[in-house]
Amino acid sequence: MILQNIRLALRTVRGNKLRSFLTMLGIIISVASVVTVISVGQGVENQVRGEINNLGANLLYINPGDFKNDEGDVDLANVGSAFGGANVLTKKDVDVIRDFENVQSVAYSSIFNKSIKKGERDIGQRTIFAVSEQYPDVYGQNVEAGNFFDEDKETNTVVLGFGVAQELYGTPDGAISGILEINGDKYVVTGVMESFGEAIDLFGGPTPNKSIYLPFEEARAILEADPPIQEIAFRISEEANQDELVDGLNDKLLSDVHDGQQEFTILTQEDSLNLISTVFGYITSFVALVASLSLIVGAIGIMNIMLVSVTERTREIGLRKALGATNVQVLSQFLIESIILSVIGGLIGVALAYLIVAIVTILSDINGSFSLINILLATGVAALVGVLAGLWPAWQAARKDPIKSLRHE
Repeated sequence: MILQNIRLALRTVRGNKLRSFLTMLGIIISVASVVTVISVGQGVENQVRGEINNLGANLLYINPGDFKNDEGDVDLANVGSAFGGANVLTKKDVDVIRDFENVQSVAYSSIFNKSIKKGERDIGQRTIFAVSEQYPDVYGQNVEAGNFFDEDKETNTVVLGFGVAQELYGTPDGAISGILEINGDKYVVTGVMESFGEAIDLFGGPTPNKSIYLPFEEARAILEADPPIQEIAFRISEEANQDELVDGLNDKLLSDVHDGQQEFTILTQEDSLNLISTVFGYITSFVALVASLSLIVGAIGIMNIMLVSVTERTREIGLRKALGATNVQVLSQFLIESIILSVIGGLIGVALAYLIVAIVTILSDINGSFSLINILLATGVAALVGVLAGLWPAWQAARKDPIKSLRHE
C-alpha cells in the first residue's frame, strides 16, 4: 500500500509540475539557506582552526582579565569584558615569563588605530601593531621582503602586513623604502610580512595582513603616552609539560607581579581552538535558525496546496472509500504526497546549496565544508515538515463522507 501511495504521489507531482514546484519553493529556499550557512560556517571554522594549528601547539598567550571558569575552561560570557578591561600587563610580566623554565621566546604587543598618509593621499584609519623585536620568532611568521626592523636607520621604520603592502604598493618588493606618514611623522617601510592566513582576514577586524607594524617603543611618540601591553605571546619547548607550566607560571605571576589578583589569563592553543568552536557554533546556529524560519513559510505553502488538492479530489476520495479504502489508507495517501513534495524540495535545496557554496569557493577565499550528516539532517527536517504540513489536509481527506464526496461537483 505504501509503494502504491508513493507511485500515486509521484504521478500527481509529475502531472502538476508548475504547481508542485511552486509548492516546494519555500522548502527549497529554506533548506538551501540553512545548508549553505552551515557549510560555509564549518568551512571558515576549519580554515581558522588550521591556521591556528599551523602556529604550533607550543605557542601560548597572556591577556588582561580573568575569563576562565572554575573548571579552567574559557567562559565566553567574560571574554568581551575581559579584553576591554584595565591594562594590567607590564614589562615585569614579560621579565618573569622570559626567565621561566622551558620558555624559549617572548613577544608583547599593543594594538591601536591611526590615520595613515601616503604622500598626499589620506588612506584613512589603519590598525597598527606595536610589537617587540621577537614578534616574528614567537609567531613563526617570516618576512616576505626586506627586514623586520632596520635598527641602523635614523628615520622611523615600519613593517607592513602583506595585505597593506599589496593595497598601497602592489607588490611586497615595491613597498620597500616607501614613505608613510603616521600622526604627522614620516616612517620608512623596511619590510613586508608574509601572508598570515586568508581565513583570519574574513572577519574584517584587526588582522596581521591588514596591519602596520612598528617597534613597541616608537608607539610612545604616536600615542603621546606609554603604550599598554595588550597581549604577551610566548613559545615553550616541545618537551615541556604544558599544563604544569601554565599552572606554575600563573602562580609565579600572581605572587611576583599581581599581588594575588587573578587579573590575567594564560591561553593555550587548545583554549583558542575551543573558543573558536564555541563562537562559530553560536554564530552558525543563530544564522541557521533565522534562515530556517522560512521553513514555516514552506510548510504553510504545502498545507495550503494540499488542502486545495483535497477539495479538488473529493470525488476521487469518495470513490476510493466506496471501493473499500479505509480512513487510514486515504490519510496515508495524502500524507505521503505531502512528504514527497517536501523531500523533493529538500533535495533540490541541498543541490542548490552545493552550487552556491561551490560558487562562493571559486570567487572567494572561503572553502565550504559539506558533510553527509548535514545533508541527511536537511532531508530529514524537510520530511518532518512534510509530515506536519500534511497532517491536517490528510486528516480532512480521511474523514470525508464517501456518499457526500461522490455527490460533490
